[in-house]
Amino acid sequence: MRFLNVLPLALGVSSLLIPPQVDKETIHIQDLPVFQQADEFSLNCDGGCPVFPVRHDVNGIARVQAKTLDSKLVADIVVNGDEVFFNGQQVWPRTALPPTLSIKQPMVNGLEPPMTLVPVSSSIEYKPSKILSDDQEVVVVYPIEIEIMAVGNQVVKAERVELRVAQSAAGVGVYPSAIMPYRSSPLIDSCTNVWCRVRGTIALKYNEWREALANKFRSWRKCGRKSGHKIGNKTGGVRIVGGPNKFAPGATLHPHKHHGHHHRGGFFWFLRRAFRVVVIPIVLGLGIGMTIGAITKAIVLYVQRRRTSTHGEYAKVKQSEIEEGRASIDGPPKYEEVYGEEAEKEDEKK
Repeated sequence: MRFLNVLPLALGVSSLLIPPQVDKETIHIQDLPVFQQADEFSLNCDGGCPVFPVRHDVNGIARVQAKTLDSKLVADIVVNGDEVFFNGQQVWPRTALPPTLSIKQPMVNGLEPPMTLVPVSSSIEYKPSKILSDDQEVVVVYPIEIEIMAVGNQVVKAERVELRVAQSAAGVGVYPSAIMPYRSSPLIDSCTNVWCRVRGTIALKYNEWREALANKFRSWRKCGRKSGHKIGNKTGGVRIVGGPNKFAPGATLHPHKHHGHHHRGGFFWFLRRAFRVVVIPIVLGLGIGMTIGAITKAIVLYVQRRRTSTHGEYAKVKQSEIEEGRASIDGPPKYEEVYGEEAEKEDEKK
């Protein structure tokens, strides 16, 4: 049983290590299917999909050291011209069978998922289904087979996945940049206990800004079940099981969660719209108006108290004047109130 689990992985590794039929003088590292045509090489360990840098030297020798999340070296690939070495053993030109790569995988609902690196299916033809072009870029869409995690023959989320890839005008370097998932249940072909095989498309985008797209791709690329769609307490992902040789088969691809806009129309949409347009402005206006009114009233009362206090200081009079009626405690004596007609008569007498 363990041999059956390792066999697909061995076939996948061997399919990656077969170089194309090119002249020795013209071979380029980008043309070797062992790489993902980027500055990174992806090796999926199912429990985590680390990404490894591809190191090039001035002589054209490239080396990839693939390690698991616990830093255990599982693959050391060196390409020198048309010679390919895997874990120190030359595998091309083929002098010996490539070693098998066995990685412990976690259990999903008590079932062990199939091996991650599976060979590219030769029955799939990769011909462009549509080409969209403008002054800046050309997009070619290829059919591809993917597998989506399922639980008990029930698909968690069936999607058509587009792996958008940027490539330079010269055709050197392929950089995955984004995955745009959306539901498409008719694409389901078959389901097992863990994975569902789904037909999809892969889009290749050609332009000269491959480095910018590569950086954008690296910024969100996280492999492993921690960054997939949730399945209860578990999370799943999407992985390629067939595609052009430029892609490492079995690479786990975790799509963005699409945050779309709310659809317009409907009673609840109307309520939300009315609340935002009518209720919130009214409440804010009343609150601001009441606050300004309270502050103004406090200022007026304060000024009135100050005036009353000053007036009282000015209106200090003798008790005898108050008793005689010539003065009042409410303010300074007024000529008419204190003297009145009697005072005028006294003036006339004088």
